Amino acid sequence: MGMRISGWVVAAVIGGGGAVACGGSGDATHGKTLFNQPTIGTNKAGGCSTCHTVTPGASTLLGPSLAGIETKATNEYKAKSKASAEAWLSDAITKPNEELAPGYAADIMPHNYATDLTVSDLADLTAYLATLK
Repeated sequence: MGMRISGWVVAAVIGGGGAVACGGSGDATHGKTLFNQPTIGTNKAGGCSTCHTVTPGASTLLGPSLAGIETKATNEYKAKSKASAEAWLSDAITKPNEELAPGYAADIMPHNYATDLTVSDLADLTAYLATLK
């Protein structure tokens, strides 16, 4: 079994059947596997590593580098009144236009992750991203 981030619950969106962050635990090892898959979710949207790198200093792909994203999440969630760094990360996945990385345009990242990822997969992805210090 992989590493778990605890104290954070993930709940289903009422009526939409998708995933939204509220707090709970996720399996970071499984999250890394999901991150590196070419497609994820029920509609087979491009996987995270298709557009993002996690290697410090590496050239960015279509999306911003996620190297050190846990540190950014820890700083940002307090400023944005989110419940936790994991909630901020979850929102970045499920509401990609809510807060754009500098230099990146809206509508590049798929908008279907909130409905296409299971609650467990979303928790696992955020747990993995929370390990990227």
